[in-house]
Amino acid sequence: MTYERKRHQTKEGERVLVWSLSSIVEARVRIGKGPWLTLTQVKEGPLFITSWNPQKYLAELHTLTVYARDSSGREQTIEQPFSLDGSQPSFRFWPRALLMSNVSMFVSLYIDTYFIIIIANFIV
Repeated sequence: MTYERKRHQTKEGERVLVWSLSSIVEARVRIGKGPWLTLTQVKEGPLFITSWNPQKYLAELHTLTVYARDSSGREQTIEQPFSLDGSQPSFRFWPRALLMSNVSMFVSLYIDTYFIIIIANFIV
């Protein structure tokens, strides 16, 4: 099963794409620790929708959790952070440093160091 959250929520509903090899028999969503809301399929496609109040989530970072089950019994639960005010998740130091770094520089440094060690061992 795959889940994709549409970027644009509207006052009339939270839109979620849910699809599987088999038909979806249950789909639910919740925001944060709130109650589970049933998602209703729109026509026969992968689009599901439920009512929500975006005014409750205008500030800060929130977590959207989607649960789906298909007719073959496969289940999937996915969490996705979101914000309406541009808030972003914070990362600890090392993950942030890795994300902000030039990974190819580290790979190049590792390979260069590896070859220098091999050459040094060969000469000695």
